[in-house]
Amino acid sequence: MIVMLVHSVAMPVDVGMGNLVALWGAIGPAGVDLFFVISGFIIATVAVDAGGRVKTRFALSEAAVFGLKRGARVYPIYWVVFGAALIAKSYGVFLAPAAVPDQPLWQLFFLVNPTNNIVMLAWTLVHELYFYVVVTILLAVFPRNMFRALFLWALVTLSFSFYLALRRDPLGGLVPFNPMIVEFIFGIVIAYLIRTGATSHAIGCISLGLVWFAVGAYENHNYGSWQPWQRTLAFGPSSALIVYGFLAAEIRFGWISAKAWRRLGDASYSLYIWHQLIFFCLLKLAQHHGWFEKIPGHYLVPMWMVGVLAWSFMSYYLIETPLRRRLELLIVRAFGRREDKGAVSTVAS
Repeated sequence: MIVMLVHSVAMPVDVGMGNLVALWGAIGPAGVDLFFVISGFIIATVAVDAGGRVKTRFALSEAAVFGLKRGARVYPIYWVVFGAALIAKSYGVFLAPAAVPDQPLWQLFFLVNPTNNIVMLAWTLVHELYFYVVVTILLAVFPRNMFRALFLWALVTLSFSFYLALRRDPLGGLVPFNPMIVEFIFGIVIAYLIRTGATSHAIGCISLGLVWFAVGAYENHNYGSWQPWQRTLAFGPSSALIVYGFLAAEIRFGWISAKAWRRLGDASYSLYIWHQLIFFCLLKLAQHHGWFEKIPGHYLVPMWMVGVLAWSFMSYYLIETPLRRRLELLIVRAFGRREDKGAVSTVAS
């Protein structure tokens, strides 16, 4: 939601939202950092559960199912948006600043290049997929020692990242050594704490996390520039504290979000992957029909947000979910195994 907020006003032209541009711009992109922590927690938890069901030394079949299901979660709806963006581009819809260079379409299609001039926000999916690949390999080789394997990978990754950063080596900008990988590692630590029953100081962690998040936003906005190390220090630990705090509070105090918020969470990937393209298309229509001269921005932009939310829910129920379920069914059948219902529920979540 906060990523959507910043993209609703981060347009190539002024949309009439005044000071909200700076406010949302200081906070909105940090939704990615929060998501990476959540993703680290979820994927580590699912992988440990999958490894716990393995009775053999290696788990090639289970790892293949795990990795392919992660791909089934990411790629199909991305490909739909990617195709829609190419069509929109042919009609002159703005997709990326001129400073974002054109990339080979096959690299963008398969999400191997974080510099994406067709679906700009898909750079985050490259990091996400890299993390999926790492966990899939570890699950195949160390199914019954997943946390140890994950922590060993984290130690190696952190060592290389710090070393390359100190040397100012350009390799430090590559996805495997990017500082934002640390946020997935925070999620792994949270998964371990929750699994071992550590749920103390929930309220204190939430409070400290929110304060750190606010201070980090102020510092990064005024003195930083969203560079990987700057944003990771500003928002990584704070996101980890917030995520851990709410998980611990759910366990200790029974905090559970209202059904509407959970439904929004279900549709969050469709919301994320579609919203920027829809905003750009609406901007094109607004410029063509002169909407900005007729409707003030503080009315027009909220109307756009409502439209994006409606489209995202439709996408989730009519496109994303059917495609994912069909692919998951094919994956399970291909590997000749019946999926545990609890695992399916967790993966779907």
